[in-house]
Amino acid sequence: MNVHVLDMRAASEFLSLSPRTIRKHLAAVPHFLSPDGGKYLFRSDELLQWLEGFRVKPIDLAEAHRIADALTTPRRRRPVFSPSSTSSTPGCSSSRAPVIDGGGRRSG
Repeated sequence: MNVHVLDMRAASEFLSLSPRTIRKHLAAVPHFLSPDGGKYLFRSDELLQWLEGFRVKPIDLAEAHRIADALTTPRRRRPVFSPSSTSSTPGCSSSRAPVIDGGGRRSG
């Protein structure tokens, strides 16, 4: 691969990004300053390497369908507990629950 030294305008065209966007990310973009300090210079191979850090890998289409099916398939609801009339209330030792009278005292 041929390595080219690019100024801001050429780097902008090379990356298809605006100069403003490149300046915004300048701390992360490998670059040089011209000897007089007035111009940013970039190596094309380093720009491509920096750009690789943003690569988005495609997901497997079968995996995407599996995820979509899992998200859109309605779940089965668990049956609601309905005690039969012959069974006692779970956790109660007596058949009669205590009653609280108007004064806050228990009876029974």
